[in-house]
Amino acid sequence: MTEVVSNKSWDVVATFSTYEEANSRRNQLLNVYDEVKVKRASSDGEVFRVKVWNKPVVKENEEKLNKPKNKFKKRQNVKRAQRNDNKKIRARRKESQDFYRE
Repeated sequence: MTEVVSNKSWDVVATFSTYEEANSRRNQLLNVYDEVKVKRASSDGEVFRVKVWNKPVVKENEEKLNKPKNKFKKRQNVKRAQRNDNKKIRARRKESQDFYRE
């Protein structure tokens, strides 16, 4: 099976004070990365960030060798809970029978 990635995770590479500097750096990085963009970082337009994104590597799901095994078998916890409930019920019955005997 393969994992499907639905959203992109962009990494900030550099921050510049002018668009021209950021654009020149973007052009250099286009040879290395799949996608590169320049984003304005402030509302005044004084800061520009260069962001990069690489396509994620599709990984095959491999079975883990040291995968922790379940401590209990299926429904064992339910059975344990039922046993504890039955012990409580028996204890209450015994208390009520002792009360009426006295």
